[in-house]
Amino acid sequence: MLKDITENYKKAIKQNKNIILDNYSIKSGLLLKFDINTKVSDLKDEDYLIVDKKNENINKIELLNWFKIRDFYSGVISTNKAIDLPAKKILSSNYLTVFIKKDVFPEVGKPEQMMNKEKLKERISGYYDALSKTEEKFISIFSESIFVDKSKNYEDYLKQYFTKEYNYIKDKERSEAIRKHKEYLINNLDEIIDIIKIINEKSKFENYIKIFFDEAEEIYEMENRVYTMPSLFNINKFNIIENGELFGLPSNDMNTNEKKPFLLSRTMKHNVPYRETLDDVQDTKNFYEWLKLQNRNQREGIRLNYDFDYDGTSSFKNTDSFYNIHMTNKENSIDEFDNIPFSISKINFNYRNYLKIYYKDEKGNSKIVLDESIYDLASLEKKVNQYYFSGRMSGYYKNNEDDIKIKPTEFTPMLKVLLLNSRDAFYDYFKNGVDISIKKMINKISMEVIEEQLRHTVKGKNSYKVQMAYNLRLSFLEFFNIEGGKEMADKISSIMENLKTKLDDTEKVVTCESDEEFYFTSGQLAYYILSKSQSQSNDFGIFEHFLQAKNSEQLKLKLGESLEIYRHAISMKNIKFKNAMAMVMGYETDEKISGKMKDMLLAGILANNVFYEKNKKMEAVNDEE
Repeated sequence: MLKDITENYKKAIKQNKNIILDNYSIKSGLLLKFDINTKVSDLKDEDYLIVDKKNENINKIELLNWFKIRDFYSGVISTNKAIDLPAKKILSSNYLTVFIKKDVFPEVGKPEQMMNKEKLKERISGYYDALSKTEEKFISIFSESIFVDKSKNYEDYLKQYFTKEYNYIKDKERSEAIRKHKEYLINNLDEIIDIIKIINEKSKFENYIKIFFDEAEEIYEMENRVYTMPSLFNINKFNIIENGELFGLPSNDMNTNEKKPFLLSRTMKHNVPYRETLDDVQDTKNFYEWLKLQNRNQREGIRLNYDFDYDGTSSFKNTDSFYNIHMTNKENSIDEFDNIPFSISKINFNYRNYLKIYYKDEKGNSKIVLDESIYDLASLEKKVNQYYFSGRMSGYYKNNEDDIKIKPTEFTPMLKVLLLNSRDAFYDYFKNGVDISIKKMINKISMEVIEEQLRHTVKGKNSYKVQMAYNLRLSFLEFFNIEGGKEMADKISSIMENLKTKLDDTEKVVTCESDEEFYFTSGQLAYYILSKSQSQSNDFGIFEHFLQAKNSEQLKLKLGESLEIYRHAISMKNIKFKNAMAMVMGYETDEKISGKMKDMLLAGILANNVFYEKNKKMEAVNDEE
């Protein structure tokens, strides 16, 4: 996987080494620039900067760029690879910087978390002591490997494979610089804390306090190399030398170590899955840094075309094959990876108003919902999110279970279960263009969603959202050519038209001609009878009574019971109603309320109600948005 997605990056980085820096942004906090050759009190307004992600209007652009480059070179790979171990209070990686969370900083932190001044001095002292022992980290690359010839001197080994870095850390000037910066901070810490306290009182800031020393970019970059090089390989034990070149196991998304040997290949000659050169591992690390920056802006995952040039343009153009990558925010590791060897095609999805439902415009006028043509998956995804899952299917919804909030009468626990059960299939379809899974489950999942909504989220007879959900269900069945889907849609339309004529007949006895017509008409009756209730107009789940019926006899019994309750509100001169009740009560069927028959009952409840039509003109409407 890593070899596939980093190939183009490695080519691009040779042309432009600023690919990552061009996309880099500093986290919120206070940034201060000190000069080791001047007093702390000489700090001027142009020497510090507050970065606020909520308000990114920064006037000191030149200073921001100065900090940006040095901030990039000064962070830790992860808290587990911090210099300040085991405390992990200082989160920078060189002697030119000290990064600390504001919450733990003396005088300005949270009372229950902040350190006192002496504790901070202790941490700074330990931090610089660890930095002075950088050589030990490099020696471990040699000493820990079981494949390196130990008869050789470690200095010769390090000079051969880490020439620039080893010469740099052995330079006495660096050792002296570490000592001076340590003394400067410890001796002036009280004054630095006072300055930070004053700035905080004047301009509140959040997140980090970052202290920088004025030094050339090249020194910061070299310090970054001597910090990262010993940490690039996952475990130095498996480093080998092949044709004069050092190879090792990368650390990105690898858990192999003495305590977690999960990826060791016990039955093969080589225990580790693969090895890469030091340069390749460095490129992979930098690629992860680039991905991390993209991940901040792309909540739904990172889609990356095979041939992307890393030129600052959009990483995804739907014209070719692509990778779909998702990174965890906490660990910045890839937890989901899909290789999509085709572009996502345009669709021709017809979102039809099968139920002939109406809505009310801004002036309160009833207007029929028009059919809609949808040509892209993103637009169709919005419909599913809106009408099935009340906005919960957004962002990277494959692993956001904790973010899916339940709300009674809007998004029930069962709706959450249905989302969790179907989200992988929806994601594969909407994000990757793969419809195999969703085709298999759309019939079942859409029916269960609509039933649950009708039982627990519909207030009174205001069923517009569920009506739209049902129209979406039938549109999906027809679009995917699900067996019986188009026939069901046609059947509903046919029954609705026939009922309009049949129920107005005053000359002859009308009867149900099929089980489908029986259940659809029963649904129409159920809606009409309950719509006459004044007391239940604000109640949720008023249709639950009918949805509990298992067969035709139970359904007819419940219709009769409801009619007794609301008989006073229904005119016995209503020919349509009398004909419909006679049709239903006189019909016998053994077909239980499941499958297609349940569909017909739900369609009857949700469709535009025939009893509110008179002479083919609307007398009242059955939906309120």
